[in-house]
Amino acid sequence: MSVPAVAAASALVLGLLALVPPRSPGARLRRLPRGHVPRGWPRVAPVPVALLLVAALAPVGMGARVAVVAAAMLVHVDARRRRRRAGVERVRDSLDEAVSVLAAELSAGRFPPGAAESAAAVAPLLFAEAAGMVRVGGDPVPVLRACGHRVPGASGLVDVAAAWQVAQRTGAPLAPVMERVRASVAADLATAQEAAEQLAPVHATARVLAVLPLAGIPVGWALGVDTVSALATTAWGQACLLAAVGAVGLGLA
Repeated sequence: MSVPAVAAASALVLGLLALVPPRSPGARLRRLPRGHVPRGWPRVAPVPVALLLVAALAPVGMGARVAVVAAAMLVHVDARRRRRRAGVERVRDSLDEAVSVLAAELSAGRFPPGAAESAAAVAPLLFAEAAGMVRVGGDPVPVLRACGHRVPGASGLVDVAAAWQVAQRTGAPLAPVMERVRASVAADLATAQEAAEQLAPVHATARVLAVLPLAGIPVGWALGVDTVSALATTAWGQACLLAAVGAVGLGLA
């Protein structure tokens, strides 16, 4: 198989991977937002796909093809990481709301099965299975603890499970303990939001610096230099392009 054919096949495989949306842990927690692509439909990532098409079809050297494919992978990985962070934030928000509902209804005198059903209505991914266990007289503690370890951003469920277990074993009222858990979950959410706000400028600066080298292309054209041809066809240009993509990848990492 020729080198262009291998590059085209690699670009096709990576392009198909770029079409697969990452699993968001908060996708089932709330009503689908406007513009959301339903599960099972391909989420087209235009920038990686465009880069992969360039790598497959453009008459450039092998080093330039590898650099463009690597750049497409960097863009795709960065987008997945941002969507994953957004999903974790949605999980934390829903957990805070559901635990608040659970604590409020228990404090108002409602029995645990009904309070668990209300929490499941707010955050079904987190509380639906546990509410079903409570409804049939089962033990929701293992389910809550497992979900807290399994779903990113839902570690507060481990505290909910611990509070429920203490109430079951000692016969203590569940409402006061759950109120303390609610305060703990709210404090963790506030800390996570503050950390995200502090890190947002850092993430934005990193992405700007990653894209900034592209400004050198029009600058080169303005100076009368065919920058794209030099980077895509000459040996030293392709080496510089590979080194630049590698440096950007290390910086983003």
